[in-house]
Amino acid sequence: MIFILRILSDIFWNIKFLNIFTNLLLFILIAYISIYTRKETSKRAKLPVLVLLSLGIIMTLSLSKIVEEASLIIYFKIIFSFLVFVYGIIYNKNIYLLIKKLEYISIFAIIFNFIISFFSFSYQYWGNVKTFTGLYYFKTDMALATVVFLSFVAVSRTLNFKYKIILSLISFYTVYITNARIHLLSIFLIIALMILGYKVFINFGKKMLLMIPVFLISFLGIVAILNTMSTDDSLKIDLFSEEAYSDSNLQGRNEIWEILLGQYSQSELNSKLIGLGLNADMHLTEKYMHDSSVHNAHNGFLYFLIATGVIGFILFILFVLLNIKNLIFITKSYSIINQPAQKDLYIILNLFFTQLIIFISSNLTSASIIYQQQTWFFMFFAGYLYNIDFIKMYKYKFITMNSNSVENKQHIIQVK
Repeated sequence: MIFILRILSDIFWNIKFLNIFTNLLLFILIAYISIYTRKETSKRAKLPVLVLLSLGIIMTLSLSKIVEEASLIIYFKIIFSFLVFVYGIIYNKNIYLLIKKLEYISIFAIIFNFIISFFSFSYQYWGNVKTFTGLYYFKTDMALATVVFLSFVAVSRTLNFKYKIILSLISFYTVYITNARIHLLSIFLIIALMILGYKVFINFGKKMLLMIPVFLISFLGIVAILNTMSTDDSLKIDLFSEEAYSDSNLQGRNEIWEILLGQYSQSELNSKLIGLGLNADMHLTEKYMHDSSVHNAHNGFLYFLIATGVIGFILFILFVLLNIKNLIFITKSYSIINQPAQKDLYIILNLFFTQLIIFISSNLTSASIIYQQQTWFFMFFAGYLYNIDFIKMYKYKFITMNSNSVENKQHIIQVK
């Protein structure tokens, strides 16, 4: 229910009570599970939770620099997103049932959005460009929702592969007409993972190195498609000239980034360490942009540097890296368990890895960490990899294969 409310809160963003209610319900769920079920937690979860707690402290110090409604909203949004990570750690219901429900919702949403894309009411002008927004207010919200929905379709065990491909193509078209180009990359990578299937996590540590060329090839493929198919110059990307770092390519983000980095470099030591304020990016762009317009950092990594300083930035990067390390650790012996067990684990591992890709890619061109739309899904599945139910399931499936090996027994002990 909480994730359905999250989806509805993003669509009906102007109904503030719905978003507040969703966040309060999350807090109540965590409190209830913690107090009344007293669920066992993994020791391995302590470090990432400690990192988030430390980041929360830095954010609180940064908040004290600019205390106003906008900064308070950002503060509580991010803090509640951190709580979703804890919710994943202590989640006490059937994860596969939750995923199945989200799969059905996702199929409906992808088809519904495709249908309304043929009606004029679902479009808005973004500058001089007509973009598809569907029922969302911003084009980026529509694109981000689509890739999140597709991630659940991709792991379906009941949906025929050809229907997955059809829904993937529909999703590609939907994202394409939003003009939120970075999310086309996520579509490519989701399709790639879907084609590779459960085998992608066999020797996953080594395969992570292959992700770099796959990422580059996917990106160049998107550039080629946009430059070939687009009749609108605003959709085209010029990589091989002096225009590569230009307003047309980055849609004005280059000016924002230059201003924020310039002001950060000139700030006092205290501000460099713990940030200039949680909404300092908006104040700085309003003051220094050529047209005095107000913008956020349009990059999640840059946002944390500006808002929480170098300490907060390092903690944020560390949190992401810890979760990647945990995935690699879990998949260390994935190749030696039986195929049915691999396919069961694959669903959860794929969803985490896909949400990680979406989280990182969306934060390259948007301060997505501020918004809960996709961050909740990333945080939840990141937390669930530390969930004691998942660890027990993993250990049980692992124990059924090569259980006499001293090395394997040692790994089983370390997983917890």
